[in-house]
Amino acid sequence: MGWLAELAGVHSGFPFGRYEYTAVLAPSLFGVPLAIGCAWLILFGYVWRMLAWLRLRRALVPWAGAAWMALFDLQIEPLAAGPLNYWVWLGDGVYYGAPAANFAGWFGVSWILFFALARKTPSARPDAPWLGLSVVLFFGLIALANGAAGAVLAGLALCLLHGWAVLRRRGRRFVLGSH
Repeated sequence: MGWLAELAGVHSGFPFGRYEYTAVLAPSLFGVPLAIGCAWLILFGYVWRMLAWLRLRRALVPWAGAAWMALFDLQIEPLAAGPLNYWVWLGDGVYYGAPAANFAGWFGVSWILFFALARKTPSARPDAPWLGLSVVLFFGLIALANGAAGAVLAGLALCLLHGWAVLRRRGRRFVLGSH
């Protein structure tokens, strides 16, 4: 679904705004790099597993998952559309060139994905957190090296969320919602 949303975005501007991919992430299909589908799967899978550790009420899962994914985009966006040159925005934006619609789009697409799976209980595999945390650290280091303060702050917030989920898994109480 993430790749399909990107396909719609590239060709219509909805739901993320007007942008186009560069050749950096080739190969592409219909203007969308195949790697983008993989990126959505990695990020979604990581957040889905971490939500299991948070033990939120099912009604909160789509909201928390969508917010977590949008926070990921706040970290990745300044780098992917900047020094990494993965895509180019076709207009002015509010955050490192990205329009506000981009973040609303990330939230909306992610909300739909998490809502579709909210009735299922994600397994809290012990290896899942390290994959997602490595993505956060990867982009965090690039952000630090490029002076992208917004991306660094988003990365720190993602690390705090990760730490909170780890503490919840270990039975420590810091609850936003009940079962």
